Amino acid sequence: HFQTLYGFWLCGEMVRGEASPFHDPYQFSVSNQPGRIAVPATGFPLSVIPAIAGGWTPPAFAWNLTGFVSLWLSMFLTFLLARRFTTSRWIAGGTALAVACLPWTWTVMMDGGSTWLALPWIFTFLLGLDTAFRTGRMRGGVVGALALLFVGLADPHAAFCVLVFVPAWCATVLLHRGGFNGRAGRDWKLALVPLSPVAGAVLLGLVYDLTLAPPIPVTP
Repeated sequence: HFQTLYGFWLCGEMVRGEASPFHDPYQFSVSNQPGRIAVPATGFPLSVIPAIAGGWTPPAFAWNLTGFVSLWLSMFLTFLLARRFTTSRWIAGGTALAVACLPWTWTVMMDGGSTWLALPWIFTFLLGLDTAFRTGRMRGGVVGALALLFVGLADPHAAFCVLVFVPAWCATVLLHRGGFNGRAGRDWKLALVPLSPVAGAVLLGLVYDLTLAPPIPVTP
């Protein structure tokens, strides 16, 4: 809980102009290393809610309000995602409700970590990939890249897990489109250009992690 609250507090300082988005002066002095850029995992953009509401409401209310928005936004995005695979609103709604009722969903919200801040953007990322494959439009890749960025700002480990899941999700979309033969089998080629923003986001993350991210000091 303290780590997530720290992210909310730091995001509040950034919103008020008291801290730089690339500066975390309170944790291990990581921002004081020359040539390094620290991008703290504040949970942006959902952390803007407690950053603003925390100034005039109790911290518990701001926390619960953020969780409420995260849960219902995740349900709505799950509904949109399910609608890509069924014409029935009832099935899509039942799928969204089932996902919201999964023990894992409530575990990540109750254990005090920051993964629950990434939940809506995980579904947004999958929706963006689906859009890129089904329509061949660049907006799908742009949405996916932004969603991946938001997942990383909430929980870098969740971003890694999402990327591991990408091949399986792309295969699922292609199979739903009619298999790997014929027109549906060529969808992956048509999606290469729309998915380029996602590839660019992954490359940017790797470059940052390998060259710009400050190493965490290790006490001997």
